[in-house]
Amino acid sequence: MNQHKVFISFSSKDSTLALKIYERLNRRGIKSWISAKDISPGADYQSAIVAAIEEAEIVVLVFSSQAAGSNEIAKELSLASKKMVIPARIEDIEPKDAFKYQLSNRQFIDLFDDFDRNLDDLVDKVIGILPADTVYTKKRDQGMIFLGKVNRLIFYYGKKLVVPITLILIISGVIYSIDWQKQYDSNLSKLSNWTDSIHIPLPWSTVKDRLLADIGEMTEDSKFNDSDKLKLMKKVLPEIETLLSAEEANKLLNTLNDSNRGDGIKNLGEALAPNINGEGVALILKGTSGVSRREAINYLKKAEKIKMDLTAKEAEMILKGIAAGHPEKKKVAINIISSQLSAGLNGQDLALILKGLEGSNRRYAIGYLKKKDKIKMNLSASEAEVVLKGISSGYPEKREEAIKIIASQLVNLKTDDLPLIFGDMDGNEKKKVIKYLKKLGKIKV
Repeated sequence: MNQHKVFISFSSKDSTLALKIYERLNRRGIKSWISAKDISPGADYQSAIVAAIEEAEIVVLVFSSQAAGSNEIAKELSLASKKMVIPARIEDIEPKDAFKYQLSNRQFIDLFDDFDRNLDDLVDKVIGILPADTVYTKKRDQGMIFLGKVNRLIFYYGKKLVVPITLILIISGVIYSIDWQKQYDSNLSKLSNWTDSIHIPLPWSTVKDRLLADIGEMTEDSKFNDSDKLKLMKKVLPEIETLLSAEEANKLLNTLNDSNRGDGIKNLGEALAPNINGEGVALILKGTSGVSRREAINYLKKAEKIKMDLTAKEAEMILKGIAAGHPEKKKVAINIISSQLSAGLNGQDLALILKGLEGSNRRYAIGYLKKKDKIKMNLSASEAEVVLKGISSGYPEKREEAIKIIASQLVNLKTDDLPLIFGDMDGNEKKKVIKYLKKLGKIKV
């Protein structure tokens, strides 16, 4: 069991500051829990959150404009209604609506003026609430700070300094000396034995920390190529203790050439955290384009890593880089993520998602979005015009098909609206569209 005392509630957009709070609490001897680090690979996300809140004695709420708009945080506060809740403001805003009710009798701690100094006040307040025997002593705290410094020296500077670092472990009364420099070189030169070689995990260093350090070291050494890095990722990622955030995944993927980034994304596999937003997915996809980007999007969707209710702007970031030279691949990518999009997309939203597509590719993409009920009702003629843009001269039959697809979503049209719908259509296709719209009662006879 984790045996934590503090649960940290935060918006994913505030993860950088939330992790600083988490690290400061743990460094001062307060065992804390945060979803960004403490949910094991394969674990049920919601169940893990509920269990962590129930076990905690104190809930620290990282309060910001992002948190104030989060339904998930509101649910967490509801679950923590009988707990001691300490709201820590990282922005100078006041709670509203449900948050104002839930936090009405809570005393805020403001971190936004001088974060580091005020963070110490927050930690002192938590220490003052918890029983003394649940907090590590100051002496232990200083010891862990010292060990943290040694850790950074070993894994980031040890190889460059070429200084044999000897660690003394007392096991059953026997002291063993280990040449960590030799072991480090061995791990890098024999990748297939990375987890099988003599590896003693240090309590302050995780497998994830070691992987990031080793990949960085390999990037600086010309004798290692992308194939070696991919092999190391594949070997080690199943053993990491906490799921990778989009930022951590990007650090690993940035060490690869763009042409191999798609393979790197597949190697990340189940090690990636679920419910990644559009900005995070775009960060992971950075450097990919065309077929490679479409395949990576498909992989992330199948692995259930992309969050639901993506906005049109988030979809645009994910799809960026596919259309140029590969419009048919963007059409397929839209179909892949269509089930993840928010419902009720308006004309401008649809135009943003369809940007770069023309002719049959745009017509089929519109069909995918309609099939998944993502297009809002009562589209105006001007909204329909921007949706249909790009299906004009040269594609009269495709514009006819596209109009029929969105016809049920249109408002009742006036005579002046019809040119916006028809574009440069004429002849037989135009007559068929008029007949179809009349049949649906969208225009008057």
